[in-house]
Amino acid sequence: MSELLLKVIIIIVAVILINWMFWHLVGLFTLIASLLAPFIVLALIVYLAFRYYQLRSARFDKRSPYKLWSASGKAVYLFHAEPNSEDVAKIRDELSLASLELAGDVFGVDNDTQVFVIEDEGTEAVKVKIVDPQAKEKIGWVLRGAVIRPGKELSG
Repeated sequence: MSELLLKVIIIIVAVILINWMFWHLVGLFTLIASLLAPFIVLALIVYLAFRYYQLRSARFDKRSPYKLWSASGKAVYLFHAEPNSEDVAKIRDELSLASLELAGDVFGVDNDTQVFVIEDEGTEAVKVKIVDPQAKEKIGWVLRGAVIRPGKELSG
């Protein structure tokens, strides 16, 4: 009987010690997390600010020639005026693109058309000037993703 009582006491003491250790570890973890949280939040803010600045400063060189390239087709479409988000969405839909062409809001040029970037404000479209002297409409706005360095043609 005394052996059984001794085993029960040892089990109760072990459960109490495990419970005590568990809650102290939870408290220690909470304390460390509360001390590190401001630094983690600050690091996240700095990282997001850096990424925002990096994207805004990733602009095209206005002295270098570029080419227009569309992997989805043989033509790249340029806007006469700076496009908004709705216009950008319309250019990806064939029916909406046709209506934009009929309205005279966009015009198409062939892939590999050489251009110079004349205005880049870090938005989703850049203003380009077509180098080809036979081009009827020499200036337009094109989506940023369609402007590439010469020699970087993509397979479509």
